[in-house]
Amino acid sequence: MKVLHTIRETPPNPQGLCALSINDDNCYLAYPGSSTIGEVQIFDVINLNAKTMIPAHDSPLAAIAFSPNGTRIATASEKGTVIRVFSVTDGTKLFEFRRGMKRCVAISCLAFSMCSQYLACSSNTETVHVFKLEEPSSSPRRSVEESSWMGYLTNYLPSQVTDVFNQGRAFATAHLPFSDVRNTIAITTIQNQLRLLVASEDGFLYVYNIDEKEGGDLTLLIQHRLDGRSEDSQRGRSQVDGGGLGSGRSEPQPIDNPDGGKD
Repeated sequence: MKVLHTIRETPPNPQGLCALSINDDNCYLAYPGSSTIGEVQIFDVINLNAKTMIPAHDSPLAAIAFSPNGTRIATASEKGTVIRVFSVTDGTKLFEFRRGMKRCVAISCLAFSMCSQYLACSSNTETVHVFKLEEPSSSPRRSVEESSWMGYLTNYLPSQVTDVFNQGRAFATAHLPFSDVRNTIAITTIQNQLRLLVASEDGFLYVYNIDEKEGGDLTLLIQHRLDGRSEDSQRGRSQVDGGGLGSGRSEPQPIDNPDGGKD
């Protein structure tokens, strides 16, 4: 392999955080533009020049991801409560979602679906959030009522408070049988069904079904061991079992697909 270009004078990036869009028409590299605040630097890989800088968050970045077509970028900060989606072209904020109010949450991965309509977010908690990227639809009358209500609140409440009302919530959530284990996620289509894939650092793959109409709690379809260890080996870590925490968990077994058969 041959080095084509070197980007110099970048800020400290101890986690090696970066993202690459490999779309032929929109090929960009994203990396932190600051080590103290959440700036995203977008670099044009084709023309080998800086494209734009997006002031995404007040605190340093924790995760970034491009949409498959390279036109959008999702970001999360070390604070871990808000996920934002921006236009790569001009840095316009397109969507803002609230993952939760819990403090000290470490976002580990962001992932778009191939259609760019869904965005998943995983962290060091046992919950994976799936957000739907669509503008809310409402009747003209309701829109006027909501605008008047929000306008009234804006006059009396700090901007930090009113911003919360405008943030979207998760369309669907998956509850993992573990926490505090790094993982990588993906949204893909398998057998014409939208699936959430979660691969944990200790060698397990979890496949969840996403109901595109209802959302809500995702159904676990399959648990699969990836690392080749014997099935009778046990791991000493906490698990989520029926809503409570236990001291261990049994080896994963395939779970029947509610659509019929096994996935």
